[in-house]
Amino acid sequence: MAKPLPKSTPLKTQKPVAKKAHAIETPLPKAAEPVFVYSLVGAFLFIGLIGVFHHEMWRDELQVWLVGASAHNYGEFLRNMANECTPFGCYFVDFILSRFTDNPVIAQVFHLLLAAGTVYLIARYAPFTKLQKVLVSFSYFLFFEYSLIARGYALTVFFVFLFCTLYQQVKWKNRYIGLSLILFCLANTTGHAVIMALGLLGMMVADYLFAQDVTLRKKYKPMQVVVGAVITLIGIYIAMKWISPPAGNHYSGNWFFGFDQERMARSLRTFWMSLIPIPQLSTLNFWNSNFFYTSTTSSFTFTVLFLLSVGIFLFCTLYYLPKIGVTLFYLAATIGLLLFNYTNNVIFSQFAANHYGFIFVTLIASSWLAPIAKKSAFTIPPLNRLRNTLKVEKNFTYLLTGLFAVNMLAGLIAYYKDYTELFSNIERTGKYIRDSHLDKMPEAGFIDYAVSPTSAFTQQTIYYPDRDTSARYTVSTDNKYTFDMNIVLNRLLNFISRQKDSVLFISTGDYFGIGHEKVIDNIQFRVVASFYGSIVPDEYYILYIAKKFDIDKVMNDPNSFRNSATLDAMLSEAHDLYQNGKTGEAKNILLTIEEKTNGKIPHLHSYLGMIYAKDSMPADAEKEFKMEIGLSLQKEEAFFNLGLLYYNRKEFANAITSWDSTLAINPKNSDAMNNIGVCYLNFDHLQGKAAQYFEKVIQINPDFMQAYYNLLACAQSMNDETILIKYTRILLSKGVSVNDIKARGINLSDALLQKINAQQ
Repeated sequence: MAKPLPKSTPLKTQKPVAKKAHAIETPLPKAAEPVFVYSLVGAFLFIGLIGVFHHEMWRDELQVWLVGASAHNYGEFLRNMANECTPFGCYFVDFILSRFTDNPVIAQVFHLLLAAGTVYLIARYAPFTKLQKVLVSFSYFLFFEYSLIARGYALTVFFVFLFCTLYQQVKWKNRYIGLSLILFCLANTTGHAVIMALGLLGMMVADYLFAQDVTLRKKYKPMQVVVGAVITLIGIYIAMKWISPPAGNHYSGNWFFGFDQERMARSLRTFWMSLIPIPQLSTLNFWNSNFFYTSTTSSFTFTVLFLLSVGIFLFCTLYYLPKIGVTLFYLAATIGLLLFNYTNNVIFSQFAANHYGFIFVTLIASSWLAPIAKKSAFTIPPLNRLRNTLKVEKNFTYLLTGLFAVNMLAGLIAYYKDYTELFSNIERTGKYIRDSHLDKMPEAGFIDYAVSPTSAFTQQTIYYPDRDTSARYTVSTDNKYTFDMNIVLNRLLNFISRQKDSVLFISTGDYFGIGHEKVIDNIQFRVVASFYGSIVPDEYYILYIAKKFDIDKVMNDPNSFRNSATLDAMLSEAHDLYQNGKTGEAKNILLTIEEKTNGKIPHLHSYLGMIYAKDSMPADAEKEFKMEIGLSLQKEEAFFNLGLLYYNRKEFANAITSWDSTLAINPKNSDAMNNIGVCYLNFDHLQGKAAQYFEKVIQINPDFMQAYYNLLACAQSMNDETILIKYTRILLSKGVSVNDIKARGINLSDALLQKINAQQ
């Protein structure tokens, strides 16, 4: 019997399913071949090590080191950190390194290795051409500013590019947790890093939420992204706690939130300066300079550079635009860094490359992330057409290569300058103190922030009279801080007088008129060494041995009058007594010196003349001044004092003649020049001639405030509104108030003030 056939299942009609069009994503870049990677890293390390051992650390590098090195334990380290007002990351690294050695060179080597790690990430994983990788590895900021100079910025750069590297790992199970931990660490490296961490967090979230490709949203639950965001925000919160200044800190109130057109223009210039950081070639102090930003740069040049920077900024934004996350990061970080430069008073005043360099780092990171981030689900058709018209994809590569090349040129110039010139005098000064065994003495130093780094090489605590405290590093508190020279000097003298023996006084200048040898309030200062000429312009040092000076003991020792150094000290003591109104004691010392010597001692007769003039003995004073001149000892000083004597006797023609003689010896004696102007203004009524002298004074010494007031008095007498407006504006720019100017007898009408304000 035949078996029935099974019922056939009718075929279902298959409706054609339209395939959803997906944007073609740029494939993830492949890791570069090992030969290229290790060759580039090896070259970077080799050249970098040569640079490190020819780079003398400056104060900011050593401040970071000393905060950690001077701490005996972690608790003390945290206390030292309290007034630094910056995230603790790089300080903690130096704290750990200082457990192994007292030599700060270990911090330099560590930072170079960290920078080499950054170069490894770029060489192996960055989606750049080989040429671009070489250029950016030796760029100014990555090779010099954030590598050879050992500060926390190397940590910031490393974590930024580590984030970029790991962002490519889309199959990473705990991707957003891992990336957020990197951002946590990044935020706690520098203040700039906080801004970049926020920008990268925004990019990461935007890439997850708005990507056209749903792969990320399917693979990773929203909770992982939320947890990652919380981790990052906790890191930022911790960083901000460290950045926030405690009560009494020097950086309290360090922000500006108003609008200032000139301040804004200066801050915006940092954008193109980060992309074109070529330093000035003709100066020793090239660091933080720019070839295109000098005192002679025209407003036309600034306008061209500004328009160029705006064009680059918009072109980069147009390139990143299809990736909304990258666009968000680039805009947020760049604008955030510009605002940071604008609002932070310290950063704005420093105008330093290490601050605005992160704009360039943001460009690198954005260009790295753009090929690997997901395309956004929404587009702006007009901008897409503009992208096609401008051939943005192709031309961006040329732009990036050009910017990297310019930065590499700047980096090689800086490297060569640092290699051939002394970067800082701190190491030279510190080692001289140590090798000359001067570190066995108690030490005092002024100004604190410039002197304190020498302790990295002496391991000695220094007393800072400007803050009335002792430490190995700068303590930025306003508790007892003063820049009143009289208070600073009194504190210094009290400190020296309390010591049993000599004190080493380290100074960054002759702030108290000490010269080579001087006695002040029975404290004798004697210069033993000085160190000048370095790339960092304000790190020059004078070393003094200071000790108590017993004038009675010295005067009773016949050998004192045969020792030139002791004679200088005795003259200095007499001059100090004269300045303190003790003319009788001063005269006895000077007459004794004249009796015990042949009288041919520089300053002797000038000082006697000053005493006689003060004691209303003008004939004797004139005789002494002329004797000083006749013996050809201190003729400049004697002619000047003789001019004062004639001026007080109302012999103005003789006064002018004496001061002309002073200028013949020293054409830059601004006091003599000002006094001649006063004679012509007040007594000869030659306002025009007087004004010429006052203007010369200001040219020689722009901080000679009395010359400005004298010049305004001339202009007022001549009804010269042009001079009145010009020099009133200058005084106002120096912080002098309108009321202060009026108090000097200068009539500033409301109409004139309106004209001054209109020109500002």
